[in-house]
Amino acid sequence: MNPMDLKEEYCQDLTKLTELSAGQSLTSLVFGVQMLSKYVARLNDGNAGAAPAPKPDKPDVAAVNAPQSTAPAAQAAPTTSTEPAAPEAEAAEPAPAKPRTEIKPNVSLRTVHHPLPTVKVGAAAARATGGATEDSAPIVVERRLSGAKAGAYFLKEHLVRTMGLQNGNKVIIPDGRFADMRIFDRTAEPDGIARINNVLLEEEEDLSYPYVAYADRSYIGNPLEYEGEPIRFEFTQSDLDYVKTQLGDVVDLAWYISRGPKSARISWVHYELKPLVLKKPATPTPTPAKEKKVAEEDKPKHPTNIEFDLDGKRVLIIGFEDSLNGLRGIIEAHNGKYQCSEALQSNKLRTRVQGADLVIPVISQAHHINTNTALALAKLQGKPYAVADGSSPLSLERAIYRALHHLPAYESRGADIEYPLTEDVEISITEE
Repeated sequence: MNPMDLKEEYCQDLTKLTELSAGQSLTSLVFGVQMLSKYVARLNDGNAGAAPAPKPDKPDVAAVNAPQSTAPAAQAAPTTSTEPAAPEAEAAEPAPAKPRTEIKPNVSLRTVHHPLPTVKVGAAAARATGGATEDSAPIVVERRLSGAKAGAYFLKEHLVRTMGLQNGNKVIIPDGRFADMRIFDRTAEPDGIARINNVLLEEEEDLSYPYVAYADRSYIGNPLEYEGEPIRFEFTQSDLDYVKTQLGDVVDLAWYISRGPKSARISWVHYELKPLVLKKPATPTPTPAKEKKVAEEDKPKHPTNIEFDLDGKRVLIIGFEDSLNGLRGIIEAHNGKYQCSEALQSNKLRTRVQGADLVIPVISQAHHINTNTALALAKLQGKPYAVADGSSPLSLERAIYRALHHLPAYESRGADIEYPLTEDVEISITEE
C-alpha cells in the first residue's frame, strides 16, 4: 500500500476514534480495539513479506577504468545454469534481544551481632559453700506477726517456721525461687513482737458483742501470763475466719509490744494438737440450781411469728452489720447462732459461708454483688440458703424457714407457702 494512503487512513481512523471517545461509550472502546488490531496485523504482514535488501557487490575496478564503447552491445545468448534459483525473499531473522540490565538495590546488608550467654564464674561453688553471687545477694529477714518480709518478697508463716527464720537473719533467694532459698547468716535481732504459743480458743456465753471466743489458758490447762500477770484475750468471728480456725483449736498469738496485748492476733493454728482439758473445773456458785433455772425462764425472749427450731445452727446474714444487728434476737429466740457479714472480698466471704449452716442474704440491706457472690458460694459448698426481701423479723423468719426445709430460695409469687405460725399470732403470710 502506498505510504500516503496508509497515512490518510490512519488520520481518518484517529479522527473517528476522537469523536467516539467524547461520548465515553462502549462503541468508542470497541472501535479503538478494532483499529489497534488492524494496524498490528498490517505491521506483522509487512514484516513477513519484506525481502532482505541485497548486498551490493564489489565493483570491478578494471571494468570501471576500461573505456566505454559507443557501439550497441550484442545481444547476449541465453545461457542455461544447473544451479537452483535463489528464493525471491527469505524471512527476516529476528533481531537479537538486548541483554537485561540487572538493577542492584543501593542497600547494604546490616550485620546483627548477638552477645553470647556468659557464665558467672564461681556460681556453682558459691551455691555449694553457701556464698553469694551477683544475682542472689543476701536479704535481711524482717519478722511480722504472721510471716516475714525479705526485701521485695513475703515469706509465709509456714515457710518461716520450717526454716526456723528469725528477725535479722539473712537469706538468699536465687531469682525469686523459694524452693532454692537458703540461710546465709543466722544472726538474730530483736523484732519487738511478743508471742504466746499453744493457746486454747474457748466459747463463753457472757461475751459481749462482737466477741465470740476467748483464751486465758494453754491447751494443757495452764493459765496465761504476760509480764507476771494473768492475761485474757477475746476474738471476733472475723479474727477466727481470717486464719480459718474455730472454737476448740490450739493457736499461737502475737502482738507488737508497742501496741499492747489488746492488739493480739492469731498467727498460727496447730491443727495437729488437741486440747487436753476442754472444761474448766467446777466452781461453787452462790445461786442454787433451782433459782438459776427460774432466772433463765424469767429472762424475756424475742417474740417469734413462725414456729421452727434451729437447734444451734449458725445463720449467716449477708448485709450491713449496723442495720441488721437487731435481728440477732430473733435468731437466738429460735435457738440459733447469729452471724453477719458485709465483706465484699471473695476470700473473706468464702470463709464466712464455709463456717455457716444457713446463708440468708437480705437484698434490701446488701450490695448486689455481695448477694450474688454469697449465693454462688452457698451453692458451691452445698449450704442451704434463701433470700429475705426485707429486714423485718417476719421476712427473716420466712427466709430461714425456707432454707431450713429446702423450699424455694425466693418468696413464691402466685403460689403460697404455708408457714407454721406460733400460737396466739394472727398474721397474714400471703399479704405483702
